[in-house]
Amino acid sequence: MMKKLLFTLIAAAIANFGAAAQITAGAGYANQITNTRIGDIDADNSSNGFYVGAGFSCPIIAGLSVDPGVYYSYMVSKQSLLETELVTGNTQSHYLTIPINFRYTLKAVDFLDVFAYAGPNFNIGLASTTSASMLGMTVDVNNFGEDGSLRRFDLGLGAGLGFDLFQLVRVSAGYNWGLLNLNKSDNVQTTNAGWHIGVAVLF
Repeated sequence: MMKKLLFTLIAAAIANFGAAAQITAGAGYANQITNTRIGDIDADNSSNGFYVGAGFSCPIIAGLSVDPGVYYSYMVSKQSLLETELVTGNTQSHYLTIPINFRYTLKAVDFLDVFAYAGPNFNIGLASTTSASMLGMTVDVNNFGEDGSLRRFDLGLGAGLGFDLFQLVRVSAGYNWGLLNLNKSDNVQTTNAGWHIGVAVLF
């Protein structure tokens, strides 16, 4: 029943795309929290970066639209390994995210629309390298490579709030929950989550 409803909403949006779709292009700040659990040991690592991309809004019925998009993000993190500053790791990661959000909008005043959105997103790890340094020696590890510990693909769930000014500028903030275990090891669980805030131009 849920799959049928989802298909009906997307089909209705596609039917209205040619006449009423609105294109957006924007960028913003992104923060990612990577949680790694090994047995009873639980550790979080924070990454900071930016995202840039574009999407479009397809109206379905009054106030409701479906908003797919494509976004690139670049994330950087630094951590101390083995609980000592003598061993450090720097990770640089590149991702491609394809969200399919359902957005509901209310007109607050003539120049201001407020909205809330939620929906699935598909995340693809394009590249991720960790440079581990110890006593002046550096080793680079391809985290998505054959010998790396992480899988490239993740399915997430996102939700957020925002507002449009004069139908020209959009400000939004949201949170994403990664739903899949990204670690290749059977006894290790790694998940990503994070929040973002940004500005987009409406065309």
